[in-house]
Amino acid sequence: MKEKRENQREKLVAAACELAAQSGIAALRTRDIAKKAGVSVGTLHYCFATKDELLQSLYEFIIDQFQNATEHLAGKDRSIREDLIGQARLRLHLLRSQDTVYLAWRAFTREAWTEPSVAHIMRAHYAEQRARFEKILARGRKDGSLPPEPLIPDNVTAALIVSFYEGLTVQWSMDRDKIDPEEFVAGLHKLLGWKTPEVEA
Repeated sequence: MKEKRENQREKLVAAACELAAQSGIAALRTRDIAKKAGVSVGTLHYCFATKDELLQSLYEFIIDQFQNATEHLAGKDRSIREDLIGQARLRLHLLRSQDTVYLAWRAFTREAWTEPSVAHIMRAHYAEQRARFEKILARGRKDGSLPPEPLIPDNVTAALIVSFYEGLTVQWSMDRDKIDPEEFVAGLHKLLGWKTPEVEA
């Protein structure tokens, strides 16, 4: 019974992802999701007690799809620059290869301004992103690739980096031939006064 319910949940979330990609989060209707998933509306309510619960599961589904699609881009023991270039490549890769999932994701980021439940999810997402980059910064200070004393607090730098990558993906989606991840990351390093492989050589 538990396995059947889990399968139904997966179908419903995948259906919600497709519909969100087509029409956005605000336009999601339980009857449309249930119809696309091939289940009854009652089954949807059995699997997800509230719309907020469904949206949270949709968010987790999108993140899982992103991770599965970009697992091969991850690496261990990378330099700070390689790590940042990997983050840029990861985001551009998602634009190339995960059209439906990416469009659903853009619906999340777009509708966070008007949908309180989506805003709650996105606040947590960006907090996690900033925390991830703060860890990268801490690692850079430990291995000497970043100055031991930052010019601005790391939490501010982390927020700036997240903004950098958000802007990078938007620009790339508009003008793909003009965006080179390595070039942008090198520029980010210089702007922040970080060491680069060229300087270290």
